Amino acid sequence: MEELHNAEEEFRRLRAEGHARVTGFLTLVGATLGLVTALSGAKGLADETLPRVMLAAALFVAAVGTNAYIGLVVRDIGTDGCVRAAARIRRYFVTEYPHLAPHVTWRYSDGPSVWVERPRSINRRQIGVITAVAYGLACAVATRIAFGTGDPVTAGIGAAVTAVAWTVLLRWARRRMGRVAERARREQRFF
Repeated sequence: MEELHNAEEEFRRLRAEGHARVTGFLTLVGATLGLVTALSGAKGLADETLPRVMLAAALFVAAVGTNAYIGLVVRDIGTDGCVRAAARIRRYFVTEYPHLAPHVTWRYSDGPSVWVERPRSINRRQIGVITAVAYGLACAVATRIAFGTGDPVTAGIGAAVTAVAWTVLLRWARRRMGRVAERARREQRFF
């Protein structure tokens, strides 16, 4: 029973860690946007300084966002391991004491969980989209600084980089989760 308790406690810890990661990231993004907004209205700031501040802020948000995104993928993989471990323990009790089966509300199959089978976390999606936009903004601002391009070109580059960054993050997460799900299927003992 202690093993079951430990697995469920780790499950709760991982989920709370993910929510804290999202909250921290969104707070950081809000503070960064506030800083850039405040600086944009500052008197005496050279015209070429604001784009550099925007570039630094976008790169900072992109770097922290990538780290948070990876952390949420790792969290979901850890959650899958906890859920499968707890399911194996529940399976033992249901097998040994069949009269308990109607009272077990959580699954007792140790196959891959929904956290890796259908990785559609809204938290991960929020962080991924914000991170992709930060990459797009960084590339757009860097292009404008380096080449002095006009608004349509800058916006096009930003949109293209955002789309590519979002696709890369999404595919990486799906590939990583797919590998974990496949390994879980190979290791599955109870159906």
